Amino acid sequence: MGIGFKKLYWVGAGAVFLLLLLFALAVIVPRVVDSAWLRSTIQAQVAKQVKGEFDFQKAELVILPHPAVSLQQVSLNIPETAQVRFVTIRVYPRLLPLLIGNIELGKIAIDNPDFSLPLPEKSAKKQEEERPFNLNTFLESVSTKLSQVLAAIPDLDVVLEKGTLRLFSGDVQVFLVTDINGEFKLSDQSLSTTISSFTALHENEKIIAKVENLKGNIQYSEQISVITVDDLSLAYPQIQLSGIFKFDKTVPHARLDITSQKTDITKVREVLPVLINAFYGDQPVVREIFDIIRGGKISQASLHVEGESPADLAVFESMTIQAHVKDGEILLSDLGLDLRGVTGDTAIAKGVLEGKNLQAKLGNSIGSGGTLKLGLVQKETIPFHLDLDLNADLAEVLPLLKQLVPKKQVLEYLSLIESVEGTSQGRLTLGESLESLTVRVEANKISGLATYKPIPYPVSIDGGRILYNGLKTESINLQGKIGRSTFTNYSSRMNFEGEPSIEVQSGIFHVVLDEIFPWLAKDKRLEDDLKDITTLTGIAEVTVKSIKGPLLQPGDLQYELLCDLKKIDHTATYLPGPLKIASGTVNIVPDKAVFENLQ
Repeated sequence: MGIGFKKLYWVGAGAVFLLLLLFALAVIVPRVVDSAWLRSTIQAQVAKQVKGEFDFQKAELVILPHPAVSLQQVSLNIPETAQVRFVTIRVYPRLLPLLIGNIELGKIAIDNPDFSLPLPEKSAKKQEEERPFNLNTFLESVSTKLSQVLAAIPDLDVVLEKGTLRLFSGDVQVFLVTDINGEFKLSDQSLSTTISSFTALHENEKIIAKVENLKGNIQYSEQISVITVDDLSLAYPQIQLSGIFKFDKTVPHARLDITSQKTDITKVREVLPVLINAFYGDQPVVREIFDIIRGGKISQASLHVEGESPADLAVFESMTIQAHVKDGEILLSDLGLDLRGVTGDTAIAKGVLEGKNLQAKLGNSIGSGGTLKLGLVQKETIPFHLDLDLNADLAEVLPLLKQLVPKKQVLEYLSLIESVEGTSQGRLTLGESLESLTVRVEANKISGLATYKPIPYPVSIDGGRILYNGLKTESINLQGKIGRSTFTNYSSRMNFEGEPSIEVQSGIFHVVLDEIFPWLAKDKRLEDDLKDITTLTGIAEVTVKSIKGPLLQPGDLQYELLCDLKKIDHTATYLPGPLKIASGTVNIVPDKAVFENLQ
């Protein structure tokens, strides 16, 4: 035979074999599909493996593009585990085993599946003693039962389109997950999934999650369970996660590691408490965290927690969380502090939040180089520390001090300051616990204007340093103006422990007498001493040697002042005429004034 004849022979033989194969499919497969044997075989095998009930209304054969059996109106009921309804399920068996009467599934495609899973019922105790649903117990129970199903159908691909998942607590639907589209690959010890999208809703039909992509793997055995999430991307709340959960019963040891990118804290704050409350019940620490952390973006974060059992992974004090926050908001309502635009590195460990390299806005003040430490777990003493460099808006300092230092002595003195405006550079330090708060405020390079009740003229400060620490205030080298008068090198200490006191260590005042005298003359404490003076003009250069005594009782102050007089014009009822002094000095102490070198 020639080569051409051999090729024609094999082509013809192949055609005959294909015809015989199609004939077999046309004759054998329809009989198998339509037979009661197929229905009873499928029902018996599935029911045996899943320990439940399986039924379908109609089976049809699909030849093209791939041989498949289409089951319609399918129901699966696994007691205390799941109820499933399928509109259509297409089963793609392996062809050769089917021709000899064996059913080996290769792929399953499911249209519009509807899964219903009951959450474990609460214990039959009094309502106030009922334990909330525990996610760890639920996962362990479901995985045990699910492994029986998966072991019965190894090496199987399952494709879901427009699926629905319902989670029930009793008769109440707690969660609804819709539009599930994805693919699952099953083996006897693992399940891999790629889901393109789904939407989760709470019982009030509010969207709590909108998933764009989920890719992961579950590996399980009697000893070890591992859940790996390679990618979980959500459009709402905006977050991208990956992580791994591992539980080894032989040790025992459980571990959870999660990393996230592109997290919107504001949206997570809306969703996460709802989920945690549903799965674990009310968690005060969760409310505390989200009462404090109220917004921002996390570019990257990680969580690590481990313990002897999955339940230990829910212990907040065991968690270690690290994150880089941008444009965040931290609200410390008890202290009246609302930090916005927070950027920096944060960590939570042993129930304590810590921040480093923080930048933030406190009202109109801008902070940098900050550190924060705050206990998030309610204890008898809650640790707290805040340290922040500030370019401060002085208008906000006064109300802040009133909030942070609610001592009667301090508030009484601060009530004399009607308003403050201006700027300064400084540092705010608070600590070391919320129950016993110490306040330290340092202001440098001050440029401000204040209205002080005892003085009828605005007081401006242009330079110097003020330090408030505990209940003590120190002013160092202040300079500024009171009306047309000026002062330099003013340094003093004020102590608010017990009765408020003041000690002025230095200061030089250029006093314009025709401005200051009318104010002094109206003071009731000086009215008798000054009532006979009609006019007093000129300049007094006052050098403070010392002033000491009660802050709020000026009449009881002890003082020594040295004044250089210039161009003084003085008229009084006790003088026969105007008194003019070109120059001279006067040393003033309580109840005594000594004039020297008058000209």
